[in-house]
Amino acid sequence: MRLLNTETLRMEEFFDSHVPLYAILSHTWEHEEILFHDMSKVREAKKNYGFEKLQGACKLAKSQGYKWIWIDTCCIDKSSSAELTEAINSMFRYYQDAGICYAYLGDVKYSRDGDLEASVRKSRWFTRGWTLQELLAPAKLEFYSAGWQKIGHKAEPNLAELVSRITGIDMHTLMGGNIMDVCIPRRMHWASTRQTTRVEDRAYSLLGIFKVNMPMIYGEGKKAFRRLQEEILKSSDDQSIFAWHNYEYSEGSAIDALATSPSDFVSSGSLSREPFPRIGRKPTTITSQGIAIELPIMSVTRLDMMEFQPFEEIEAILDCQFGNVPGTFPTIRLRSLRQTTKDGPKHYYRVMSGAQMTTFEYFNRYAFVSDVPVIGLDPTRLHIDAYKETLGKARLRIYLDT
Repeated sequence: MRLLNTETLRMEEFFDSHVPLYAILSHTWEHEEILFHDMSKVREAKKNYGFEKLQGACKLAKSQGYKWIWIDTCCIDKSSSAELTEAINSMFRYYQDAGICYAYLGDVKYSRDGDLEASVRKSRWFTRGWTLQELLAPAKLEFYSAGWQKIGHKAEPNLAELVSRITGIDMHTLMGGNIMDVCIPRRMHWASTRQTTRVEDRAYSLLGIFKVNMPMIYGEGKKAFRRLQEEILKSSDDQSIFAWHNYEYSEGSAIDALATSPSDFVSSGSLSREPFPRIGRKPTTITSQGIAIELPIMSVTRLDMMEFQPFEEIEAILDCQFGNVPGTFPTIRLRSLRQTTKDGPKHYYRVMSGAQMTTFEYFNRYAFVSDVPVIGLDPTRLHIDAYKETLGKARLRIYLDT
């Protein structure tokens, strides 16, 4: 890890346990940023527009007792693909281990007499992909406006509530809760409207948020996001990763089992883990035949078929739920790929269903009233005859072709 001395502006490299206490900068890139090679000629670098931001960050860190600071623009030698890959895979940890993080909102003109929300809400900092992890990872984060005017600390209630409204991140997680306790689509939802300059960075900027590592392959385009999801599936059996909906596809369109970008999760912000996961279900795996997953299913009528064919088209119930609504589960529409035997794995491909994500509801969410809140219900253990007839015998191992 390469750090910048806040007093001398000289670089020094540290390894593992020898890394000293340091501050870290979170910001959005602008023109004339100070890069790694610029720091070998500081006198020349001072003429660039970006030097004022770098110098301001160093002065602030020094005033708070930090001898070292990490700034992505100049502390990474991007001419080295190996170093860039290591830095991106370690980025979340860099921000997590920092003594303090300064979020610099250079496009915000803020005064204490003005409207805080109006000043902050439109900042570009809240629209960029990389700043999401920079908001979540640090235990201590301070916001600053243009000219290094302090806005406040992330932990301050009023500011925290404002940031929560802007980002859609719940207060518990924003204030330091374990992000791994949050289901996959809700974390994806936080990134669904954020953008990056490079297409691949929409995936790479999420590595730390899902605690996965993978090599950087710039030029692969949207394949990066698919690789990210495959890596997530290797370490997590959270079926909610399939709970997404793309409004650009027409009903019945054949689609990939996995999402094409974080934007597909824009309507998945209310999803949560199923608190009582199905007992004994086999883990989801990626095989040479596709994605193997065990789900309870319901046979449905295929719109373009004259006669009903059992299990030609199905709704598969995912092992997650909508918020705290009891018994409300997202489903995905699947269509049979070819004739299969009665027993054994079935092969299906995913199709888009309707204008929004479909659900299976056991309770009427509006009529349900109880003194004891029910936060979840396992559909395979509902003790009702109708459910047993339609689902009890139709829970099977299927393959989603990709």
